[in-house]
Amino acid sequence: MKTTIPQTMTTKVFVYGTLRPDCGGMADEYPTQEAKIDGLLFDMGGHYPGMIRDKTRVSELNVGPRNQKVVGHILEVPESHLGGLDAYEGYDHTHPELSTNLYRRISVTARLGWDTGDVGEEVTCWVYEYNQPITNVRSFIPSGDWKDFHVVNRTRAT
Repeated sequence: MKTTIPQTMTTKVFVYGTLRPDCGGMADEYPTQEAKIDGLLFDMGGHYPGMIRDKTRVSELNVGPRNQKVVGHILEVPESHLGGLDAYEGYDHTHPELSTNLYRRISVTARLGWDTGDVGEEVTCWVYEYNQPITNVRSFIPSGDWKDFHVVNRTRAT
């Protein structure tokens, strides 16, 4: 059962990997909305994805069009839970400039809905962007949907 949280105490976080509903994370505890953001999505070895917004970081990779969308959900979480999400994502919010942070938390504009083209309502939210060298990626996910990619690849492995 999802908890209703007073609006004044919440923040929105776009999640695209293990924190999405039905992916084993904590998303099932919070109100969610389907959404997408601009970015490129990569498989980081089968257990989690990494999203890159700064397309100049991946210019040496042949990943197709640079106007990709990443599919995910917006979670509405208590502001007091951001520290736990930061820890889960390997991000030290007290030292955001550290290159050792696995991810960095940035503010983005998401568009609600997956099948709305570019007409869905825009929402400002946090997202965790991969913060390590792009040479660590395993493969590009052209669909922008890690959940589908992960399910397909897990099925092939069995």
